[in-house]
Amino acid sequence: MSKIEKVKIPVSLLSELYKNVLIDDALPNEPPVKKQLNAVIAVAASNDEQHAEADELLSGIMNACKLNIGNSVVLKKDNSSTINSTAIKENYITRTVILFGITPTEFGLPITFPHFQIQQLDEIKYISSPSLGEMLKDKTLKVKLWNSLKQIFV
Repeated sequence: MSKIEKVKIPVSLLSELYKNVLIDDALPNEPPVKKQLNAVIAVAASNDEQHAEADELLSGIMNACKLNIGNSVVLKKDNSSTINSTAIKENYITRTVILFGITPTEFGLPITFPHFQIQQLDEIKYISSPSLGEMLKDKTLKVKLWNSLKQIFV
């Protein structure tokens, strides 16, 4: 049978061989830069025939609140995407979140509240609203939303 030999490898050679494994030269991970926004708008995706009208309604609401692409973001939720309060807090600094067709619990909030009620939680004001498609069909819903939004933006 063969003899097992003991081989002594110098530490300097070992550290050179395994420098990428044993020594982590990577810079510490810096937290991502969060974008400061006046509002985050989460919208449940509308069906195709109402898509253009819903976008027009949303654009009108944003203009009335003096929101634009520079000071707000619109996130559209479809069946495959997830939009929730945790993701918003990780990526944005905002004082207002408007939900269209997404319930507070679907959004990941620990509370539920009725449509058009301003609810403050963790220094963020939330407003829940029916979907844009529903609002296109009923003018009274638009009026109720505007009355709530005026309290924040006007």
